[in-house]
Amino acid sequence: MLEMILQNSVVIILFTLGVLIFIHELGHYLVGVMFKMGVISFSIGFGPKIFSWKRKDTEFRLGLIPLGGYVQFAGALPHEQVPPAFVGREIYRKPIWQRALMVLAGPVANLLLAGGVFALIAWLGVPTSPAIVGVVAPDSRAARAGIQVADEMIQYGQRPIRSWADMVAAAQQYATVAAEATLKRQDQIHKVIIEPGDGDGKLGIIYGFLAPLVVVQPASLAAELGLPPVFKIRGIELTSASLWSAPEPVRLWHEVVRYLDRLQDPAAAATVGYLHLQYVPQLQPDSPEDQGAAEPQLRSVSMKLTAQQVQQAQAFGGEQLLAQLGISPAQLMVVGVSSRLEAAEMTELQQGLDTLRFGDVIQEVNGEVVRDMYHWYELMLAHAQQPTITVLVQRDGHSHLIDITQYPRRQQRPEGAEMHYIFPYQVGESLILPPPLLQRASGVLASLHTGMSDAWRYSYEIMRSLGGMVVGAVPVKALGGPILIAQVARESAARGLVTYLTMLALISLNLFLINLVPIPVLDGGQLVLLGMEAARGGRLPRVFVEKYQAIGFVLILALIILATYNDVSRYWLAMIGGAE
Repeated sequence: MLEMILQNSVVIILFTLGVLIFIHELGHYLVGVMFKMGVISFSIGFGPKIFSWKRKDTEFRLGLIPLGGYVQFAGALPHEQVPPAFVGREIYRKPIWQRALMVLAGPVANLLLAGGVFALIAWLGVPTSPAIVGVVAPDSRAARAGIQVADEMIQYGQRPIRSWADMVAAAQQYATVAAEATLKRQDQIHKVIIEPGDGDGKLGIIYGFLAPLVVVQPASLAAELGLPPVFKIRGIELTSASLWSAPEPVRLWHEVVRYLDRLQDPAAAATVGYLHLQYVPQLQPDSPEDQGAAEPQLRSVSMKLTAQQVQQAQAFGGEQLLAQLGISPAQLMVVGVSSRLEAAEMTELQQGLDTLRFGDVIQEVNGEVVRDMYHWYELMLAHAQQPTITVLVQRDGHSHLIDITQYPRRQQRPEGAEMHYIFPYQVGESLILPPPLLQRASGVLASLHTGMSDAWRYSYEIMRSLGGMVVGAVPVKALGGPILIAQVARESAARGLVTYLTMLALISLNLFLINLVPIPVLDGGQLVLLGMEAARGGRLPRVFVEKYQAIGFVLILALIILATYNDVSRYWLAMIGGAE
């Protein structure tokens, strides 16, 4: 049943709207019935009814237009002719506090729905990206603090860190102040001080590890031994003998470096005479050797180390030893065409004249020297609005300056379509991500606590966004209506159950907060009327209530028109190329 819902776009939209509307109106209905208020009808949807049934004196109906719902209480309107079955149970006869609770019950029901959904997510468990450092940029805040590759952050300032997202949020919080961070490194706890930054919240780290892909420099010892120009290290061993004994398997670049750093121990360095490497050549994509072939066969090579090389490694680390042998990481090497390109774009790129080739090493972008992988990502982000960039590459021992046409991509944001450009080549091997963690609450009570905590936390963020829209910090274009809800519901369902449930909870929280806005017609506006009635000490004049409701109707209609316009410009105009 649930799988069928998630696979059908129309069913997803109707189901999502139906659940949100039903829960909201159910809150009003249950509290009203609890206080013995007469309920004439309970409707999901507006307009002509599709079908209905009657239970006791209440008609339950399903309307044709699924954009809202209502609970009609007897005596809710000043001029209403109350049916005989409801005489004595009119809503205006009830105390103001009971009516206020009934009005509040709708938004509160949406809050409880969100909390319940978040609790369900916590109980099911959410795959999250662990807060494990993959790449550390030299001379970054992280590097200066002593953070190393493969460190796991467990505390930053006063914030416990459970995931990469937590670490990003903490980095933003402590962007301009110094804070202590607690790290786990090879099962040992370390504490470091992260210095203040310039306010951008960047620590200089990347999620994902570098692969042990390396390049061999021409006329080096590695080249003389017959090593291919590009290869992946699969095993490594330092021994005193020319034969293998127990190779250390590796799959990440930092594992290679960490193993070779053993040479910094004088006792270990004194016994080393040979470096053994197991490797596989990195074939050029679409080369004859690569056609339909599995990964190349594992090969090996042994290199005798001089005393000077061992001393250099002892002083400067294992990566320096590889550099002396002519082996360096290929993190800035072109390894193929970007997987983000479409088939037609790949064909067009391959037919171009001035294209990059497998083995080219990026040296500069628009005249700026590229230092490392982290810097490369920063430059690509900085130049994402430029259709063309110029790169300087090293090829066959020579430098070449090449203009590269970047490919446009339309990114749909809540405030509208945004154009950016992507680099058409894959630079460096794809980062290897650590296995995800399944974060689950320890029991039902813990799930409920997590659910309600998440609901309040997201409510605060939504309130900040709504406040930002009022003062102009958030563009009004971010406001969306039913089309946006439908689009978000469809896209989130395509990403799986947890993503869809998260979206459902967030929309429910939006309804909770928006309905409390003191605009006539909304629940917040009804609470204002009840406050006026309490202050006056009696029922408000019919003319005043009608004018108040009319003002509310106009305001809501204006919001609906604005939201619908945003939806149309956001999606329909984008589809016909009218929105850039």
